[in-house]
Amino acid sequence: MSLLRSKPIKYALYGLLAVFAFILIIEIVDEVRRSTLENKWRSELISSLTSIQSYDEAVDSISHLGVVLGDAEGSWVVIDYKDTHNEWIVSTAVARTKDGQFFQSPKHFCGRFSGYQSTKDSIAEFKKLIAEETDPDPLEFLKAALSAYEQDLVESNPPLNTLDKETDPDHQRELLIELGFEPIESPSTQP
Repeated sequence: MSLLRSKPIKYALYGLLAVFAFILIIEIVDEVRRSTLENKWRSELISSLTSIQSYDEAVDSISHLGVVLGDAEGSWVVIDYKDTHNEWIVSTAVARTKDGQFFQSPKHFCGRFSGYQSTKDSIAEFKKLIAEETDPDPLEFLKAALSAYEQDLVESNPPLNTLDKETDPDHQRELLIELGFEPIESPSTQP
C-alpha cells in the first residue's frame, strides 16, 4: 500500500484518470454533434418529401444522393439521403411511399441510391434515343448499350431493383424495412 501513497504514483494515476475523462468528454461531445446533425438532416429530408404529390415531383425533389423507385403510373417510393465523411461518418436516409408513409434509416448507404438513380436515368435516355433513331448502325449500338445498362441495374443492387419493380405498397414497405429502414410517423400526424 505504500506504493499508492507515493506522490509520483498518485500523480500518474490522477493524470491517467484525467486523460480517460478527457477522452470520455470528447466522445460524448462527438455523439451529441452526430446526433444533432442526423436530426437536422432527417427534419430537412422529411420537410422536402412531405409536399410531393406525384412521381415526377419526386424525381424533381430528390438530391444528388437520392433515388425514386417504381413508376409514374403505379406505386413509387422516393428515398433521399445525406451523409458526411468528414470528422466521422454520419448518415441519414428518409423514404416516403406514394401513399405518404415515411421511413428513416441511419444506415450508411454512401452512393448506393445515387448510383442506382444514375443508371435508371441512363436507361431512360437510351430508350429515348432508340425511339428517335432511324439509322440501323447507331440503333444497334444504342440497343446494346441499353441492354448493358439494364443488366447493370439488375446486378448492381438487387434489393433496390426488387423494390423498384414492386407494385404492391405493402410489399414495398416490407422491402424498405429489409433495407434497414424503420417506419416513422407521417409529418401531418406529428405534434
